[in-house]
Amino acid sequence: MELEFIDRVGKIGFFVSGIGAFLIAFIFGFSYSFDFLFGGIWASCNFFLIRYTVQTFFAVPKNYVKMFFMMSVKFPLLYGAGYFFLGKEDLSVAALLSGISLLYGIMFVEALVKVVRRGIVFVLPFFVISGLEGSLDSDVPEVPGLFTLLSKIFPDSFFALFLHQWETIIFSVLIGITICFVFWFSTRKKEIIPSGLQNFAECIVENLRNFILEVLGPSGEKFVPLLGTLFIYILAMNWVALIPLVKPPTSNLNVTIALALCVFFLVQYLNIKNWGVLGFIYHMAGSPKDTMGWALAPLMFPIELLTQFTRPLTLAFRLFGNVVGEDILIGAAALFGVYLVSIFADVVAGFPMQVPFMFLAVLTGLMQALVFTLLSTIYILLSMPDEEEPSSDNG
Repeated sequence: MELEFIDRVGKIGFFVSGIGAFLIAFIFGFSYSFDFLFGGIWASCNFFLIRYTVQTFFAVPKNYVKMFFMMSVKFPLLYGAGYFFLGKEDLSVAALLSGISLLYGIMFVEALVKVVRRGIVFVLPFFVISGLEGSLDSDVPEVPGLFTLLSKIFPDSFFALFLHQWETIIFSVLIGITICFVFWFSTRKKEIIPSGLQNFAECIVENLRNFILEVLGPSGEKFVPLLGTLFIYILAMNWVALIPLVKPPTSNLNVTIALALCVFFLVQYLNIKNWGVLGFIYHMAGSPKDTMGWALAPLMFPIELLTQFTRPLTLAFRLFGNVVGEDILIGAAALFGVYLVSIFADVVAGFPMQVPFMFLAVLTGLMQALVFTLLSTIYILLSMPDEEEPSSDNG
């Protein structure tokens, strides 16, 4: 994705957030408008900071002062502001997440315009209309899962309540089994000239391998199975939101935290393995070599320590927030379609108002899986000693 596209999306995000907040203030009130505006501005600022931080990281020569400034603005200030804002008493979660998700809607429209100009048309023949009346009793209009509906229909059934309690785990396991089955079936009868499902699986594996090795270099070959599986698993969990009555496991914070902790513990193991305990502490202090470096060590060490512990939190909350936002948008749009029909007829049906947001969910689901995998790859890269890092000419 070219830098001009990223900059244009970020600037449009600021503009549309202001216009949208102005309209919401007239329709729903100032409180909803402020929550929406904060979400839009926060997402746009975070978008720009990620863009400039990544650009600074891969720049040659590296500007560590600028990189440190970007990280200090992004983590303590930006995420601190978001943390304190979440403590707002009359906070509207739907308005806040709508503002945050607005940026991805702009990216979708921009990408769609580019695609249409090239004469490519994508069709997603899927409509989600059933089962949404179960969300009417909730403050957050998420699309209910199958087991959630069963627990509402049979509130006294122990089996229905058990399935509802373990809904996320059940869907997570089923998705994992499905992925294993698809790749096993695609490699069951290997051919020299691949075709069909084998060709599809090899295409995915080859592209993921090239993507990971471009960041880690040849020494990253051993991490390809882990990172590739992580990407495919997260992508599948994100995209099952498009299937009626299936709840995406990544909309549960426990799942995203578990995934982030897997990456966190792996990175800490690699840090200790590659640097040694004392070497890792020395590295976290900024690897001081002169008087100025040792003077800054007491400042660098707590900042680096905080960075290490905030990485799994940002991985988990970013993935969780975006998937929940998609689920809420789809649910709210579908409920609105049901409401429009109920005005004219007393039937359980609705206009497919959620279809545009399903296209958006396809895009954001892919992006979030890619971002999670890319950041995990970069964290592994940072755990490698300098002599094992790939040169900029190769990446």
